[in-house]
Amino acid sequence: MKRRWLLILLLCTLTSVARADDTTKHAKVEKLLDIMHLDRMVSTTVDVVSTQMKSQLDLSRMTPAQQETSKQFMDQVLSLVKANITWQKMKPDFVEVYSKTFSEEEIDAMYSFYSTPVGQAVLEKAPLALQQSMQSMQSVNQELLQKIKPLSDEYEKKMREEAAAPAPSPAPSK
Repeated sequence: MKRRWLLILLLCTLTSVARADDTTKHAKVEKLLDIMHLDRMVSTTVDVVSTQMKSQLDLSRMTPAQQETSKQFMDQVLSLVKANITWQKMKPDFVEVYSKTFSEEEIDAMYSFYSTPVGQAVLEKAPLALQQSMQSMQSVNQELLQKIKPLSDEYEKKMREEAAAPAPSPAPSK
């Protein structure tokens, strides 16, 4: 009987230690995310996406009434995006993902790095490097699309032919 109580006490102690470790780790992740300025990154990303969505809206072929309707629709969509993609809403998920993905040692090392001037410079310059990389990839993507187009055309042709072909007769039953 004493062993059972000792085992229960040990399990309770280990559980509370694990919770304390999780709390400590979560606090470290929050500090890491703060020093990484993820709140600004989320806000900037929403702004960039909003600008891209607006620029892709082609009003040139629309009547004035359609243009107004499209602008109102886009404003409503962007309002929803901005209201629902906020750091306050996303932070708990980020904390959980970072806590599950990285060890406490890795979190400490990232915090140490991003606390330095070099780490801050990386955070500052990474979005620009990513944007420039994506722009350079556009020409590669265009070339790839030109190579895929004949394959796609042939695929569509075969699919139309197969859809137009009569269905095979069912096998006679025995």
